[in-house]
Amino acid sequence: LEQVVDLQRTYGFSVLFITHDLHLMAQLCQRIGVMLKGELVEVGDVGQVAHAPKHEYTRKLWNAIPQLPGNPHLSGVVA
Repeated sequence: LEQVVDLQRTYGFSVLFITHDLHLMAQLCQRIGVMLKGELVEVGDVGQVAHAPKHEYTRKLWNAIPQLPGNPHLSGVVA
């Protein structure tokens, strides 16, 4: 995945990721789209979609991401 992102930055082409992993996409992408039953229900900059989602389904997806107890700086670390 890192190689794809490196190539994208080097050559400036677009990459379309299709995933349920919003946390990963928030780290890799500049813009994000959320689909529900084959329909695009929200599109925007990652920060806007992550911190102020407009669609209820988008809010549910973000709220479904498990949070690790304790140190919030370790929330993206899996050992």
